[in-house]
Amino acid sequence: MDSSIQQGSYRGVPFLAKVHTLDAGRRNVKHEYPFKEKANIEDMGARGAEFQLEFYVLGFDYMDQRDALIDALNAPGSGVLIHPWLKRKALRVSVEAVSVKESTDRQNIADFSVQFYEDGGNEQPTETLDTSDAVQAASDALASAAVESFTESYSVAGQPSWAIDGIANTLSDLADKLRTKSAELVGKLSSPQSLAQSIINSAYSLAATATSSVNAFQRASEMGLDIPPFPFTTSIRQQQAKNQRASINLVRQATIAAAASAAADQTFSSREDAYQILSAATAAVDAVQNDKNADGSPIAESIYFALSDLRSAINTDLHTRGLRLPELLSITPIVTEPALVIAHRLYGDANRDQEIIERNAIEEPCFVTGGHSLEVLSE
Repeated sequence: MDSSIQQGSYRGVPFLAKVHTLDAGRRNVKHEYPFKEKANIEDMGARGAEFQLEFYVLGFDYMDQRDALIDALNAPGSGVLIHPWLKRKALRVSVEAVSVKESTDRQNIADFSVQFYEDGGNEQPTETLDTSDAVQAASDALASAAVESFTESYSVAGQPSWAIDGIANTLSDLADKLRTKSAELVGKLSSPQSLAQSIINSAYSLAATATSSVNAFQRASEMGLDIPPFPFTTSIRQQQAKNQRASINLVRQATIAAAASAAADQTFSSREDAYQILSAATAAVDAVQNDKNADGSPIAESIYFALSDLRSAINTDLHTRGLRLPELLSITPIVTEPALVIAHRLYGDANRDQEIIERNAIEEPCFVTGGHSLEVLSE
């Protein structure tokens, strides 16, 4: 590649550039007074930087590259510009004007001329709701509704020993899944309220050990699905099946409530991390809302609506907190170089090399292979 050609990207879409212009300076106000020969200059701070870039895409697939760039440049809001000359630093910019030129004299090439303005965002203080607290409240409401629904349908009173033994086996299986001692649940099988509270406590303890909230929500979707149901035949069998199903449903509901509570306390490094949790949470809530009772009837309305409220609170929380975060970008170093060099070029801070190493599982930080894409934060 011609050494005078510089690589850059906007919203992750790459381009090649040969010309750029940077306009900067100070925002000065000139005050002039009678009989004073020199003006008084009031410095109002730095001007927002303006970037004029002339770049192009080329190749037999240049039309696809062109269209991808046009879509990125026309997308609403600000985006991340990897500036070809400014140490390829990631800049948050808004697009002012775009010009695209194609000619039969220059086949398979589309030339762009784009005016960018650096976007500092709205730094004025604003009043915001604590969306994490709303998730915690919705989580508590679901746990309370789940306990109430469980105690209404679960009872071993008057059940023969063989039927109770069957429920004890189910509770042992659930204890294994919740990673708690069997005695913690089996020892309370005759006391619905105590049993329900033990299940809730175990679910919250389990969520605290999850490697991520994504894993916690995925676990909720799968919890108890592999336990064979008891037959719903005689009256004794029917109550046994109700007890089993009520126990499994409670575990699934408690696991979702606990996962949501953990997610509300979690911090994320990028928007994509937050949206991964949102996707897992939505799938888990949908799965549990479709659970059935032993007789095939839907779960209680109180549970269904509590799950809906929780999903809405999670959606608001993760969108609110996630939108404030940097985006994930894909970059491709041209040559093999140390991770700290890449970090310095991207962020002006070589100390952020560990972030790049961990996110990309780089085994040789001093020799990051050129020509292979890396996942990095936009800022």
